[in-house]
Amino acid sequence: MLKELSYILTREEFYKKKLMFESSPNFSRLILSKEEFEEARKIERETRSEISFFDIIHILLARKSNSVLVTRDKKLIYIAARYKVSAKKPEEL
Repeated sequence: MLKELSYILTREEFYKKKLMFESSPNFSRLILSKEEFEEARKIERETRSEISFFDIIHILLARKSNSVLVTRDKKLIYIAARYKVSAKKPEEL
């Protein structure tokens, strides 16, 4: 998420948001292992880049944290289900 925010926020805004996440007890930082990163590349090949590599990473991080992936992207919801990850639209929660 921080990587994506770095693309859309100014440098100053990004560091403010980063500090907010780092200081909040409600957020924890998840990092893919080397094996999970390789799995993400495998999924990218299997799906023929139907979704972005970053979306695949979101799927794997949701699985790793046993979380529901929240998105409105129908294709992402479909592909997440193929990999046994629960994905829902915000209004479904």
